[in-house]
Amino acid sequence: MNSRLKVLLAGSVTLTAFVQPAFADDFSCQGPIGNKHINANIKVPSGANCGLNGTRVDGNIEVFQNATLVLKNAQIDGNVISKQASKLQISDSRIDGNIEAKTYTPSFSVKNTIVDGNIVCGQGSRLKGGNNRVDGDIECPR
Repeated sequence: MNSRLKVLLAGSVTLTAFVQPAFADDFSCQGPIGNKHINANIKVPSGANCGLNGTRVDGNIEVFQNATLVLKNAQIDGNVISKQASKLQISDSRIDGNIEAKTYTPSFSVKNTIVDGNIVCGQGSRLKGGNNRVDGDIECPR
């Protein structure tokens, strides 16, 4: 193999070693998860039930149509987003982002929780709960 081709191959191997995606894979939640650290975005698929109790998540959580998410004693370093979820129930947790129920979410409650962003409702979603510390705005009818 000539020296010019060796240099070209070595350069392309070095380049691919440093060009890696800088995002985490998605994690599908379809059941209970306890005291665990998840370094990924979580997706709760349509119709699934996801319970995070004592769980730490470094990523966003998206809850899809007719799915349920129950957070208790959880720490989320990201946003919690309903995409027509049937239920979002958050208690005794910390959300370092926004909580969004911009699509209709018939059961939406946040209790005893610290939210470093906003809580936003839309399309008829109504926030229940209380005793929260919200550093941003609460944009929900009561």
